[in-house]
Amino acid sequence: MDQGSVGAVPAAAQGPWYLTTGQRICGTVAGIAAVVFGALLIIFSVITLSVGCVIGGVLQIVFGLTMLAFEAPFLVRGLTAFGRIAAFWEHKPQWYKVILYAAMGILPLIICGFATNNILASLGIIITAVLYGMAAVGRKGSGAQMVPPGPAFQGEPYADKSGLVESQYNTGGYAAGPGGFR
Repeated sequence: MDQGSVGAVPAAAQGPWYLTTGQRICGTVAGIAAVVFGALLIIFSVITLSVGCVIGGVLQIVFGLTMLAFEAPFLVRGLTAFGRIAAFWEHKPQWYKVILYAAMGILPLIICGFATNNILASLGIIITAVLYGMAAVGRKGSGAQMVPPGPAFQGEPYADKSGLVESQYNTGGYAAGPGGFR
C-alpha cells in the first residue's frame, strides 16, 4: 500500500462526498471525545468508587481509539500505521460499521448508566453510526420512481349504482330513511 492511498475513499464509496467526509470527520471527533470523556469517567469513577463506570470508561477509551484507527487516516495522512486498519474497512459494506459503532456507543451506557461523561462520549459514536446508516440505506428514488402506481380497479369509475340499496338490503316493505320508519 503506497503512501498516497492511505485513507483515500474508494470510488465505489456510497453517498455524496459531503456525507462521506462528514462521516469521517464525525468519527474522528467522536473518537477523540470518547478518549477524553472516557478518561474523565475513570477519574470520577475512582473518586466515587464505582467499578462499573471504571469499566465503562476503559471501554470508552478503547472504543475511541478504535474509531480513531478507522477514521483518522482519512484526515491525517501521516498516520500510515493505521492505514492498513482503515483500508480493511474500506471495502466492507457500510452496515458493518453501523452495527459496530452502534454497539460501541450502547455498551458503555449499559454498563455504567447515564453519567454525563458517558452520554457525551457515546453520543458522538452513535451519531457516527447514524451517518453510516444513512449512507447504507442510500438515496431515495427519483421523482418518477416515487409516483404511486395507478388504481387497482380499472372499471368504470361512475357506474350506475342506484339499485344497490334496494337489492342489497331487505327493508321488509318499510321505507327506511333519515327519519327512521314512517
